[in-house]
Amino acid sequence: MSVQPPCPASAASHSAHTAAPIARGIALLLLMTLLSACASRPSTPPPRETVAEAVSIGLGGSVWTGSDRDQAWREARLAALLSEPLDTAAALEVAALADQEILALLAELDAQRAATEQAGLLPNPSFRLMAMRMEAGRVSGVTMLDYGLMQDLIAVFTRGRRLAQAEADERARAFATAAAIMDRLWRAEAAYAQAVSAGERASIWAQRGDLAMERAELARALASRGALSQTQATDRVAQSARLLQMALEANDNATARKAALAEALGLASASGIQLPDSAPEPASEPDSPEALRAAALGLRLDLLAAQANALRDAEALALIERWRLLPSLGVGVAGEREADGVGALGAEIALTVPLFDQGQARLAGAEANLAASEARIAARERQIAAGVDRAFADWQREHNRLQQLSDQVQPELASLLAQHERNYRDGLSDRFTVLDAADALLALALDQLDASEARWLARIELSRQTGTALPLERSE
Repeated sequence: MSVQPPCPASAASHSAHTAAPIARGIALLLLMTLLSACASRPSTPPPRETVAEAVSIGLGGSVWTGSDRDQAWREARLAALLSEPLDTAAALEVAALADQEILALLAELDAQRAATEQAGLLPNPSFRLMAMRMEAGRVSGVTMLDYGLMQDLIAVFTRGRRLAQAEADERARAFATAAAIMDRLWRAEAAYAQAVSAGERASIWAQRGDLAMERAELARALASRGALSQTQATDRVAQSARLLQMALEANDNATARKAALAEALGLASASGIQLPDSAPEPASEPDSPEALRAAALGLRLDLLAAQANALRDAEALALIERWRLLPSLGVGVAGEREADGVGALGAEIALTVPLFDQGQARLAGAEANLAASEARIAARERQIAAGVDRAFADWQREHNRLQQLSDQVQPELASLLAQHERNYRDGLSDRFTVLDAADALLALALDQLDASEARWLARIELSRQTGTALPLERSE
């Protein structure tokens, strides 16, 4: 019996009938994938918004502006800020705008949102095609086809947890970035405090230098008239020379501190920086250590980052616990066309059979990661409590020292100077006694300034340990 080759028209009709369900299957699979992907957008705000909110809370004000503005706006704002003496808030804003390392941290963070969005997407479906050409037989020269389109179904079921895990990771990264930015801003504030104090210290030393020159001239004049021995005059002049040298060193130190401030602010030069003549006074005393510890547990960005990491690890563990026995399940459509033109179309399933690897290692690793994250949270909470207590004790020590110098020592020295001035007018004291008393009062002012600077730096450290700024008044 002879076998007739299939009629071309019949084969074409059959191919058309076969192609229709294939097209419908492919369209259905693509539609399912598209709908699943469209519903997988992150629900959390972009990382830059999280960073901006966290930094604004940490600074205790709205100095975090312009992070997303163009370069022209940033330069104009910097010029406006540098056109007048900087207060604390203005110095922090300059650092936020000029520090290129902050911009680099934000740029690195932008990639995190893309990773979060990627976690909510389904993996691409896989398409396979195999073609075999018949070289002999009843229908030689005809190509046989075997094809299929497969989509991982497990990815559809796990999309919610994968997205939650990625959102927690993004939040942790945002908090870590905000913490790094706050550290740079607090270092800038500390550099500002040291620069302002150095300038005020140089001013006091200039006054001491003027007194030293006056005492040296007085010693020379008295020695020339024989009212003062040459030895006493030489000793007076030598003391004045040492004081003048220290005044010059104080001026050089102020210049160096100003250059260090420019570096901390991210500026190329200190030439455009104007500073106030004196440091601002604290607006209020800090709360009790107990209140500060309680506030720090909700404000410290490194603790919030650790908590977000724990949430990420918890989501990862839940994902492994539910799906470790069925790590992959592919569902799709498959078809073939024989050499004689007869085709077939049907569903296809591919799954992993967990005979040997049942995800034990992944489960153990996820459990260990979660336990480690929880331990780090507990460790961080203890470190925060101890750090707040230490910073508060440092602040209280310097505050008490400054109060003692201002309330007890200064009134006594001021009263003594006034008494010597009256005695000098009455002819009961010499001029050296008055100048020495005035110099002692200036020396006390330096001690007060040292205590004030140390208290200011301790207050900044207390802010860092608490996670939010303790406000200062604008210097007059």
